[in-house]
Amino acid sequence: MPRSRRHFDNNILTQTLEAAQNAKRAVRKKRMDYAASRAGSRCDCAVTMTLEKRRTDFALYAGTLRLVVPRSVKSLQSELKSALNSPECAAKGS
Repeated sequence: MPRSRRHFDNNILTQTLEAAQNAKRAVRKKRMDYAASRAGSRCDCAVTMTLEKRRTDFALYAGTLRLVVPRSVKSLQSELKSALNSPECAAKGS
């Protein structure tokens, strides 16, 4: 295969991968924004954002009957503080 052809194919693959990653990020941001908008207070927002962000980690923790404890579950307090100070939750007021 000529060199220029390989370079072209790689560009198509790279563009496709970037488009898929951008779409995934957009869906995740939309889901997070929706979750934050439904929360009534900053605390509700922090809990909702943490659950949305770490959904898989909590499912793993519950599904293994607490035998597997992901790092985000161990550091739940830190995760909640981070979510509480996020721009999405800071807009909720006190």
